[in-house]
Amino acid sequence: MKKLWFVCIFILFLVGCSSESELSYSDVEMDSLDPDIRAFFESVADTNGNYLYYSGEDNLVVR
Repeated sequence: MKKLWFVCIFILFLVGCSSESELSYSDVEMDSLDPDIRAFFESVADTNGNYLYYSGEDNLVVR
């Protein structure tokens, strides 16, 4: 029974990690960002952590 659960979880893991996802990423320079996004990231520059900025439904900027 444990083997069956392991196989099911393993298959779900492989399916979830497929390379056919529609997500993509690219590196951008701070100078090319919108002024609002640049101001947000400049305001958190001296703090620790990862910061997300949602720019519309399809854009997510991560620092």
